[in-house]
Amino acid sequence: MASIKKYTKKDGSTAWQFQTYLGVNEETGKEVRTTRRNFKTKKEAQLALSRLQVQYEKGEFNRPEKDSKTFQEIFDLWKENYKHTVKESTYVKAMNQYEVHVLPVFGKKKIDEITVTEIQKFANKNVKKFVKYRDFITDISRIFEFAIRLGIVDSNPTQRITVPKRKESVYEEKRLNYYTREELAQFLECSKEQQPYYIYTFFQLLSASGCRQGELLGLEWDSVDFENECIHIVQTLARGENRRLYLEQPKTKHSKRDVSLDDETLAVLKRWKMKQKEYLFQLGLKVKEKNSTRFFKYE
Repeated sequence: MASIKKYTKKDGSTAWQFQTYLGVNEETGKEVRTTRRNFKTKKEAQLALSRLQVQYEKGEFNRPEKDSKTFQEIFDLWKENYKHTVKESTYVKAMNQYEVHVLPVFGKKKIDEITVTEIQKFANKNVKKFVKYRDFITDISRIFEFAIRLGIVDSNPTQRITVPKRKESVYEEKRLNYYTREELAQFLECSKEQQPYYIYTFFQLLSASGCRQGELLGLEWDSVDFENECIHIVQTLARGENRRLYLEQPKTKHSKRDVSLDDETLAVLKRWKMKQKEYLFQLGLKVKEKNSTRFFKYE
């Protein structure tokens, strides 16, 4: 029930007002009625009445200002849950991405005041600068979806933007992200001549196995199988919180595998194993054959 009517102010000018019944307060049992004045036209009063009725239905009528949270506050709540759902290294990478790209832009803003336009401008700006700009949009979306589950916002504005596409010039040369066979042979030869032997060993094994960097850095001597001419990939070296290094499960369940090696690479590994023993013996240290990293770990 609502009434809209024109009234005369003390100065003789006219304006429009409405009076309406919104419902019953569940806590007090009292009727909720309100009056709003000073609208220039009847249409303006009608629009304001409609908005007020929608607010009441959503439970937003007379909601205290303190309920409005910043993007940073919702992010802080979300990250505590996220931390328990992914590997430590994945969590660290995600937090770094938020801190560098997302929080400086949206952290201090009230999450219910962030608009589609603001996120569209953010996307348009970053498509020109970063290959993984879509990841930043996904990061923002995660926080809004979490806020929706908490009942803090009703919608996710990232779903209403137009995700831009990177434009490649026809004149732009595509970067080749690999060596030719001849270039690789030259690189390995330079590494052998100019770098410590363990660095040359790493690059030789990297090129021969096709493994990920973390998989080889996490390799231990008991996973180097000279008899069957292969290495067993069972773990990977990762960086966790406070930049600590630790061993974790490989990226996927299929990442645990055996990788065959050629004779030349096996010979390089055998030579490095002997050199490592000699080096540590000179320091008065002992190599642990079991559970020791291939390059540096020792007792």
